[in-house]
Amino acid sequence: MSPSEPPDDPPNDRPAAIAATPVQSDTSLPPVAVVTALRACARNVELSLSTEQASFTFGAAGPPEVDLTLEGDGISRLHAIFQRRGPKLRILDQRSTNGTYYRDRRDMDFEIAAGDVFEVTHKRIRIIALDESLRLLRPRLQWAMGLRAHAAVDQALEDAASGAPLLLVGPRHCEQRALAEEIHRRSAYRHRDFVASPFRFETPAEYETKLEHAERGSLYLDLTDADPGEVEMPGRFVARLFGGTIRPIVVARDQEQAQRLLGADALGLRAIRLPPLDSRREEIPRLLDALLLQAGHGPDGLLPLDALGEANVGALKAYAWTNNFDDVRRIVPRLHSLLTNGLGLRASARAYGCSLGAQRDALKRLGIRVTGADDDSGDDDDREALGRDEPPADDGPVMPLDPPTE
Repeated sequence: MSPSEPPDDPPNDRPAAIAATPVQSDTSLPPVAVVTALRACARNVELSLSTEQASFTFGAAGPPEVDLTLEGDGISRLHAIFQRRGPKLRILDQRSTNGTYYRDRRDMDFEIAAGDVFEVTHKRIRIIALDESLRLLRPRLQWAMGLRAHAAVDQALEDAASGAPLLLVGPRHCEQRALAEEIHRRSAYRHRDFVASPFRFETPAEYETKLEHAERGSLYLDLTDADPGEVEMPGRFVARLFGGTIRPIVVARDQEQAQRLLGADALGLRAIRLPPLDSRREEIPRLLDALLLQAGHGPDGLLPLDALGEANVGALKAYAWTNNFDDVRRIVPRLHSLLTNGLGLRASARAYGCSLGAQRDALKRLGIRVTGADDDSGDDDDREALGRDEPPADDGPVMPLDPPTE
């Protein structure tokens, strides 16, 4: 044991384990917010909880010794028992050596609901409880933040589940509006309105109208296009926005812009950072493949993106993506027409509704060069061989955000 690790509790001083009393199975449908999974934050580990099971043993031992296994320094072989209490879970520490913690104190017996976080061991391994709504929100956060940005995504999931005011930080067209709507849809505010507000109004009455519509709902405030010389927003509007009956979801280029326009209240915003796509080039093929599947409502007749060949996929990764996801969504219909017509330029142009020359030129601007069997352009370039490369390690399905309907 290293000097930094706490010693085991003396046997006589250890708290007694708390017994797991039997719970009768409920065959009715579970409540909407029933806890269905526990996620070890920043570890990309999710433990599913069957709604048909009343209690679960948890620890570092493998099955069948425990139902839920989480490896980690300081986790006891049998660390705790989780009992269902309606939609919640009762956490019963089983005399674990390094403890279970809730709200910053060691606790032997407590209850958690979906969105709550507790910790295990002196290493404070954070675990967040998820219902099905939060489980669906997580891959949507990955879409906007990074498919393997697990630590940042889990922190954002905690912040989204907390109901706290949020700040979405990043360049334009990084799915801010769609992500804000998804967070609202998965939150306790979902039964009330999602209201989008400009940062400038003609009259004070317009401010009041927006705030009234957003009462006990979410107000989306996009500050991105504010001029550098813009002064702080009216104090009455800001005070009511942060008064506790509305959830603000603010968008800004950076935290400094938010603070300049909102004043000290901006310091209470929890920041979720949305990176530009030029920092996520290796993920571009998976993002495009997901949107292509979505565009076609299924895989029938749709070739995978890597049927374009390694050079063309590499060109897509290297593309500028100046307008981030707006550029990605803009080119998907053209790629879809190509990949559903066997890479034939003429057939894809006909499906897209443009001339053969226009299709070829548009693809070349993306760095894509293909010659289909129906293309009589005389281009001597050989078509890349079809067939998929070995896929990258899969962290789960890629789930695109749906763009706003407005």
